[in-house]
Amino acid sequence: GSLLLADGKSLIIGRASTNPDKYAITRINYDGTTDVSFGMNGIVYLNIQGYNADGYDIALHPDGSLIVVGGAYAPPGSVMAVARMSYDGVLDSSFGNNGFVMIPIDGASGFASKVVVQADGRIVLGGFGWRGDRYDDFVLARMIGASIRANDVRGNEDTAIPFDIEISPSLGDGPFKVSGVPSGAVLNKGTDTGNGVWTIMRSDLVGLAVTPALHSDAEFTLAFEKTGFTPSVSDTMVVTVDAVANGPNL
Repeated sequence: GSLLLADGKSLIIGRASTNPDKYAITRINYDGTTDVSFGMNGIVYLNIQGYNADGYDIALHPDGSLIVVGGAYAPPGSVMAVARMSYDGVLDSSFGNNGFVMIPIDGASGFASKVVVQADGRIVLGGFGWRGDRYDDFVLARMIGASIRANDVRGNEDTAIPFDIEISPSLGDGPFKVSGVPSGAVLNKGTDTGNGVWTIMRSDLVGLAVTPALHSDAEFTLAFEKTGFTPSVSDTMVVTVDAVANGPNL
């Protein structure tokens, strides 16, 4: 696959026959010479987590990064493999798992042969899947991109209120910042770094909850943000706390 850039340069992606096979991407100047400022002397080799891989297509993301796609043989079969690089060919380790996202095809092996990036940054993949020795499936997949979705929650005072939050795989394992935690309130996971700010990891999301300050039914808003990610990715969650009548003192 190839991509013509606005400055007249071209990107070409294919396979390097090494052990294991890798994605190979090169950038060509307008006059046909290799652009040595790209990657290592004009070429980038991407080792897809140690698997044999073929690179098929490349696209420019609205944020200026490069999205490269293809297939990787990840036993027991082949999967769609997506990577993100900077414009100059540096792998973006904050994307997915150290720069890569592997997308299995239900009940089949396959690969991504085409990529399109929508105006909202979502990545759309087209490709093929096969069962046995037949290419019998056209495969279309869309990645939601880098996003945090935090839904408002409600619970009783003096009890743990579970979070309802989803973080896209492209944001990696963390860390993520939670701010706006009221004085006296605590999260059941993560690290309190002071001033109402906590740090959590993706593994903390399962069962994550906040307990309001003792006997407080004040509503509060929490903000979630991916630390060190450009452009900023964040969302907010309103936590409504219902008062609970205290029993009589005997």
